[in-house]
Amino acid sequence: MLITSRVQLAELPGTRLFEIEPFRRTEALDLFAAVIGAERAAAEPEAVEALVAACGYLPLAVRILASRLAVRPAWSAAALAERLADQERRLDELHLGSLGVEATFQLSYEQLSPEQARAFRLLALPEGQGLTTAAAAAVIGLPDRRTEDVLESLHSAGLLLSRTPGRYQYHDLLRLFARRRSESEDSAAQRAEAVLLLLDHLLAGMVSVSRVLDPDGALFRHFQPTRTAGLRFTDREQAARWPHGESALIFAVTEQVVRNAADPHSGAAPAAPAPNCARRWICCSAWCGCWTGRCMPPGSGMCCARRVWPRGAGATGPPRPGSAISAGCWTGRRPGTVRRSRRCAGRWNCWPPATLSTRRCGSR
Repeated sequence: MLITSRVQLAELPGTRLFEIEPFRRTEALDLFAAVIGAERAAAEPEAVEALVAACGYLPLAVRILASRLAVRPAWSAAALAERLADQERRLDELHLGSLGVEATFQLSYEQLSPEQARAFRLLALPEGQGLTTAAAAAVIGLPDRRTEDVLESLHSAGLLLSRTPGRYQYHDLLRLFARRRSESEDSAAQRAEAVLLLLDHLLAGMVSVSRVLDPDGALFRHFQPTRTAGLRFTDREQAARWPHGESALIFAVTEQVVRNAADPHSGAAPAAPAPNCARRWICCSAWCGCWTGRCMPPGSGMCCARRVWPRGAGATGPPRPGSAISAGCWTGRRPGTVRRSRRCAGRWNCWPPATLSTRRCGSR
């Protein structure tokens, strides 16, 4: 007997469980071509690739898009891909007759308790892929053990993925669905607070890292105060490992806040914090880059900051790009070992070089 379910059926005795993953890329392309015709798919390979990628290789979504295209011979795959490029309307496009991705997700969402539903909505708001239990606890305001129970229940319901123990993430379409539910059920202030709580948790983590890795430095004093205590590291190895695991999240969420500050009418949540608060988070991201040797992407929220803190902003501006912290972000060198260089100044286009100083970073 074969039984399928949207939730895990681990409690059934005498069964073997198989988790059905989204399509592989080639499988999604094969199904799409089978529905619309091989010749039509071969005529627009790049557009077809974009369509199945926008579906997150989810079988139902691929089937719906292919069927929509099949019954509209005058449509091109490129035109449909352009419609799906707008994330706000993507779920609306993944609908055909009685079939709908959003309706399927809604069935699972309606089975959640209020606590689970709130966590599902709020944890989808920050950018970046993957939250640890500690980071999720900071967002939803629950103890770590209770948070883990909630996360595991969402995973069992098929609403979260967990490919690494202790770390959870959304399928791209489920993230869009969760954010849509949050826009309907949570206030703008609640949505903003969720992201800012995560940033505070990450900042507190970097404070703890800097205390262990650079106890004689003054940098961690300028990061304080934080609203949450953050993680505590018992040794240098553990402290050095944490920024490597969280650097992508730190960069993504910092960029998210700065970008929204640069464009408050973009419609994106959350609202931006005060400039001197966001400045501490930019500095946190840069210092994370110092220890991991990773860089914030050129053209990211760091460059958007120019529109938030214009040239000559003085004490309310972000750390100047010639400072040790900023240079370290781009060169992968630690504070105290960096000297102002053309490489640093050349890759930062927002402000002129400044004298070597870590005191600027995070100062209030």
